[in-house]
Amino acid sequence: MDIEKHLGFLVKDYGIKYAYQDFKNCYGGNWRVYTHCFYNESGCFTIHYLPQRGELDFYFAKEFSNVRKNLCERLIDINSVEKEIWKKHEKLLFFKDPFFWWDNKKILQALAEVIKAQIKKRGEFFGVKVKK
Repeated sequence: MDIEKHLGFLVKDYGIKYAYQDFKNCYGGNWRVYTHCFYNESGCFTIHYLPQRGELDFYFAKEFSNVRKNLCERLIDINSVEKEIWKKHEKLLFFKDPFFWWDNKKILQALAEVIKAQIKKRGEFFGVKVKK
């Protein structure tokens, strides 16, 4: 996953801090979790990736942490925000792409567009306020 390529504009344009963390031995076993956090004083948006199960989840926390559980304060249903953008990206020509949610690159492209729309409308994305 090339998170910085798709969401690097948050750091460059809005001064949001970015941190990548690799957590080992999660969920009581040999599970590995990769987190990508975008944060400032107003909160932390975390992309939580569990490659062994192909799970990609998104969370908001009041603050950045080096403890994985603390980053998972509130699960975010990203496709419930800016639904028209998600619907546009889910299409393959005229049909709904049944594999869209399995393609992390496509998800990140749509997510970047959703975040830009949220910032433009509300000055924040998924709870993290930005300075324009």
